[in-house]
Parts: sequence; structure tokens; C-alpha cells
Amino acid sequence: MLGYVDPGCAPMTDTMRQCERLIYDEADLLDTGQFDAWLDLFAPDGLYWIPLDISRNEPSEGLNIIFDDRRRLEDRVSRLRSGFSHTEEPISRTSHLISNLRLLTPHQATPLVSWLWLGDEDSVISGRFVLDRWRPDAPDTFAGRITYVLRRHHDSFQIRLKRLDLIDADQPLPALTFLL
Repeated sequence: MLGYVDPGCAPMTDTMRQCERLIYDEADLLDTGQFDAWLDLFAPDGLYWIPLDISRNEPSEGLNIIFDDRRRLEDRVSRLRSGFSHTEEPISRTSHLISNLRLLTPHQATPLVSWLWLGDEDSVISGRFVLDRWRPDAPDTFAGRITYVLRRHHDSFQIRLKRLDLIDADQPLPALTFLL
């Protein structure tokens, strides 16, 4: 329904528009292989988390598919560029579709990021994603919920946390050496 506003969510604001722009830009950078520019979107203390059990609220509660800090993300990008990531030779082609983005109220955000202290400069955005990855030997589709904690940084935002809850996280997955 065009113009529908979820009464439990914060209204559309300039903050929400800026957050959406960053999220859509991030997806485009990944799809076009601009990994250094993608890294620049992350705060120095930024985290990238894909839990194995999507009902978990904290990374320390069990195993994670991926739980990378900024340094590990830099290592991941370095391997992708080096040609030594044999499962990514050639590098996967991807297409990210992001939808249903909502600016969450603090109450709505708590179950998703309860372990992370949220400051006044942080905004929590949640939505849905579908990622198609093409490889000559095995095309894949990944889908689920995506949650960001974005920290205001000058006149824009930086990614403090990117959490991906894959709908099939509990099933066998291919090597996730590419970036979701």
C-alpha cells in the first residue's frame, strides 16, 4: 500500500533518507566490486555479523557464520583482491536487493542489538534482502533480514554494525568468502 506508515516505527525523516542512501550505496559498491570504498563506509569499530542461530541476540552466545571486526574485513577484502582466495577466482558477481527498510525505535531495536551500547548518534535500521550470486559452477540465492546500526559521522553515517540473518543459516551453506 503506497504511503503506509507502520505505527510502531519512527516516521520518515531526513535521518531515515540518509540511512537509506548509505545502505543502497553500500549494496551498489559490493555489486560493482568497489571493496575499498565499501570498507570506508565502516566505522573504525565497525562489525559485520552473520549469526548461525538467528534467534540469538549476542555474538558471544554461540557459533557465528561470520563475526568480523574492521581489521578482519580489511583482511577479507585484501584476500579478494590478491587472487589467493581460490573459492573466489573469478570473483563472484552479485546483485543485492534491499527492501522494507524501517528506522527502528529503541524498543524495537533491543532484541536485535541488545549487547551493543547505543548512543545518541546511532540509528538502527532493519529490512529485508535478497542476494543473488553468480558463479560459473554454482549460482546461489541468499535471503533474510538485514539490520544496521549506523553512527552519525559529520554530515553522513558510518556502519557500526551490519547484521545479516539468513533464513537458511541452519542449513549447509557454500563458502562465504565473498561479501554479503
